[in-house]
Amino acid sequence: MMTATATNDLDLGVQGEWFRNVFECLNDAVFIHDVVTGAILEVNQRACEMYGYGADEIRKLSVAELSANTPPYTQEESLQWMRKAIEEGPQLFEWQARSHSSRVFWVEVSMRKVDILGKGRLIVTVRDISKRSEERFRTVLGNSKDPVYCLSLPTLTYDYISPAVEQVLGFSIEECVAGGLRFMISRMHPEDYQLKRDRLEKLMEREVNGDFQPVLEYRFKHKNEAYRWISDNRSVVRDNEGKPVAIIGNLRDFTTRREQEEALQQQAHATLLYHLENTSLALVECDTNGRICRWSPQAEKIFGWSEAAAMGRDQSEWEFIHPDDVPRVKMTLGRLLDRSESRNTCINRNITSDGRVIVCEWHNSALLNEEGELQSILSLASDITVEKKVEEALRAMAEGVDARSGETFFQSLCLQVARTLEAKYATVAMLLPERDRMVRTLGFCGEGKVLPNKTCSLIGSPCYNVTSGEVCYYDRDVRQHFPDDQILQELGANSYMGMPLHATDGRVIGMIAVFSDHALDHRERLQAMFQLFAVRAAAEMERHQAELALRQSEERYALAATGSTGGVWDWDIRTGGVYYSARFRELLGYNHEEFPSLFFAWEQRMHPTDLPLVRAALESHLERHDEFCIEYRIQVKSGGYRWFEARGQALWDKYGEPYRMAGSALDIHERKLDEQRLLRLNRLHAMSSSINEAIVRIRDPQQLYEAAVSIAVEKGSMKMAWIGFYDEATQTLQPVACAGGAQSYLDGLTLVTNADHPSGRGPGGRAFRNGTHEISNDIENDETFYFRERALERGFRSCAAFPLKPGGTPVGVLLIYADERDCFQEEEIRVLNALANDLSFAMETVAREKERQQAIDALRENERMISTLMGNLPGAAYRSLIDEKWTLEFISEGCLELTGYEAEVLAGNGEIFFGDLIHPEDRDHVRDSVAEAVAAGKRFEISYRIRTAEGAVRWIWERGQGIPSEDGSMRHIEGFMTDVTEKRRMESQSLRNQRLESIGTLAGGVAHDLNNVLTPILMSLTILRMKLQQPRDVELLNAMENSANRGAEMVKQILSFARGVEGRSMRLRPQDVLQEIEQLIHETFPKFIKCRITCTEETWN
Repeated sequence: MMTATATNDLDLGVQGEWFRNVFECLNDAVFIHDVVTGAILEVNQRACEMYGYGADEIRKLSVAELSANTPPYTQEESLQWMRKAIEEGPQLFEWQARSHSSRVFWVEVSMRKVDILGKGRLIVTVRDISKRSEERFRTVLGNSKDPVYCLSLPTLTYDYISPAVEQVLGFSIEECVAGGLRFMISRMHPEDYQLKRDRLEKLMEREVNGDFQPVLEYRFKHKNEAYRWISDNRSVVRDNEGKPVAIIGNLRDFTTRREQEEALQQQAHATLLYHLENTSLALVECDTNGRICRWSPQAEKIFGWSEAAAMGRDQSEWEFIHPDDVPRVKMTLGRLLDRSESRNTCINRNITSDGRVIVCEWHNSALLNEEGELQSILSLASDITVEKKVEEALRAMAEGVDARSGETFFQSLCLQVARTLEAKYATVAMLLPERDRMVRTLGFCGEGKVLPNKTCSLIGSPCYNVTSGEVCYYDRDVRQHFPDDQILQELGANSYMGMPLHATDGRVIGMIAVFSDHALDHRERLQAMFQLFAVRAAAEMERHQAELALRQSEERYALAATGSTGGVWDWDIRTGGVYYSARFRELLGYNHEEFPSLFFAWEQRMHPTDLPLVRAALESHLERHDEFCIEYRIQVKSGGYRWFEARGQALWDKYGEPYRMAGSALDIHERKLDEQRLLRLNRLHAMSSSINEAIVRIRDPQQLYEAAVSIAVEKGSMKMAWIGFYDEATQTLQPVACAGGAQSYLDGLTLVTNADHPSGRGPGGRAFRNGTHEISNDIENDETFYFRERALERGFRSCAAFPLKPGGTPVGVLLIYADERDCFQEEEIRVLNALANDLSFAMETVAREKERQQAIDALRENERMISTLMGNLPGAAYRSLIDEKWTLEFISEGCLELTGYEAEVLAGNGEIFFGDLIHPEDRDHVRDSVAEAVAAGKRFEISYRIRTAEGAVRWIWERGQGIPSEDGSMRHIEGFMTDVTEKRRMESQSLRNQRLESIGTLAGGVAHDLNNVLTPILMSLTILRMKLQQPRDVELLNAMENSANRGAEMVKQILSFARGVEGRSMRLRPQDVLQEIEQLIHETFPKFIKCRITCTEETWN
């Protein structure tokens, strides 16, 4: 075994030596890098030869030191290539390398990640391709029509010149290379050499500094002795130390273009002079002695001097140029006279004929004759006084105004605006968002002084349109346009300019305006200057508003944190530390040591059921940016759990990683208990409403009882409910309806109502005997609950019993069981008690319905008897003419009983017509009904009233039909009539009874619905009393509670009326009634209406 190991070690050594020899013999440079740090771990001999360093030296160098280290060949780009090779696979690209001698050359780089002895390494192969790149470069340059050269500064000789030089300059490559720079300069035009002499001599002395010109234009003497215009575009090549070592440039022949330009210049000279004389610029031409030889009309308009006064005068000899600017003007013109410049620009102050000082910008050009000699100097001048004022104002803002902030800034800005625009008043105002069309000035100045700020309305002023985003300009007579503007009248303004200030989102946030007592001319210039101030003012105003909003927000946060009932927390997610406010710990009851500033302290005390939910909500907020708002239970110092609500907001860095989260914790324990109670009450109200619907819908008593207990279990979420009626023979409550999952509870159960029996001492027996509800909120500890063990086995924990009292006498009991203790509190009892009363009322209604049905049956029997009697009577048969009087031709003897008149009196041409007996209110109806039936050939039946001979009114029921005559026309009616007065009276009585019963049922239903409306109000008032403690709030709550109680009392009275129960009479004291009326008036009427009621103590005392 030892021999085998030694042999393996020997083999490995031999293999390593073999690989090293191969590694060193490679023709390409090879680098081995660490994949993590990028450091050079190993290189071969070829790398040392290529870069001029030893192996140990290269290992200490970075990639940047072996590269050109100019973009895109820097350390950062090399690391990117390495990452690509590691993550995406092998990479091949070209690179600029630098050797130990600072030579920059091109290489081809190949990168590949490999594992060597179990460690990740990056193999980089580098191949020198400088010759290949140089050949490509020379090929490209050789095909160029413009010569390209490389001038070596140490030797002032050309390292390279492209073949195109012979075509452009006429000399061969060998002639140019042999002559060097001095040969090229010797062929330059003497005039151009003089102009470029300084720079050329510095170049000869190898001084290339900051004044190096990249482009030179000069005339070069071609080999054919003709001069050609050459454009020389150059750039400097520097070594590692920044010293210039070479110049690379290209030459371009632009002789043809230059000749064309000169021809066009000469051709357009006359046209140019004509346009210059008619332009807004002043044209002034001086000879070589500085005397004016041309003075355009625009010059006369700008400076005020006439052409006759200006011609032949030297500008420096008369008061045309400001004395302080004369030296600068002479120096500027001197450069044109000595031909060192062909054109230049000068800004100086000039004096007009009326003594005003203006600032002008002069553009001067040297005019040459055909021989190239200086002929004159042509100058174009423009008045830039206004622009200079703007520059001064901007400089003042940059130097003075910008250093200020707040209202001081705007005051200084207003002074600058007024001074620049030569206005008497200037202001910057901010719109008040809370007040429509109102502004408050942040800066206001007049006559060079800062004036107090003011708040004013824009309605009726020129500023009104400005706030809509429009520029408002009145060059004069502004007061006549706005006669109601008091500010304009007070300032005596004659002109006005206003401009809106826009925020970055385009909103109008304010305005800037100037007022002056003189006219504001040159609107375009003034508006351009005004715009500069407006932009600066808008930026500062937006910042001012942001600072104001931030300050208000910080104040609100401080007030909220101090006065809030909740606690505040701030979680550093990266460290896990949490800031808990004093109020936070106070709500939990812990001190700082018991509840440290750690996130774990919060999680540790959370209810185990709620902890996963809270963690899921946090994860959703931090990863998906969902809202974080969750309710949870946490253990307080007393040992119990309380409900809290947590809200929070996280902050994320630019990579999307959360680093901070802050929020609040609010104690909602009482609210959660109230919500649970409200939920229970809502279920009870839903149960009550459904049972009331069943009362209205179901007429069968047994079906109603079964529906009531089913609804109590399903919608009231009760464990079980049953209804028992009293059996007088056994003196027990016998179940008639039961619902719930534990109905076996009633199997074999005997509930005696007698107090002497143990089963009668429970809630059911007591409720039946006393006629009031009885509650057992803790069955387990209620010794009077006889069937306690049976109830606990079925999950019953509390029980409520409510008597059923139709007509006021108990006949049964409604019993309801719940699966939690203390289920039946005051509000629950009130709702269930009302439900029991509704069932009692329904039972009473069923009894009344039964009585009503019996009465209807009796009425029908009576009608049958009357019909039989009427059939046996001779009745009153008749035959009458169809005329206005209903003339009777025949009527039977029964008319005497019906009308009190004998048949002879009514029939024939008697003294009385039957139509006169019909009640006046019924005559038209009878006539129309009969006529309609006769016309249709149908039988008619009609009831109407008549007045008898005794003056009594009787109801007559009549049936008849028209009898056609021989010719087919209807002339007679035959029929029968009888007295139905008694029948009508009985029908009316029955209808009246039905109406009363319907009204009673409707009143009961309305009362129950009102009870359901008033219950949440009274409950909410109780909750509000716990939260509102201010005297005014308490007073309003008392008023609301009194009103709700009065409503409840009214509902109770309506129920009593609907049930036919007499209300309790009581004596009233007028003083109490008047005092209640007075309080109601004070709470209802406006405060400016006073009411005072006085009453003596003896009144109805």
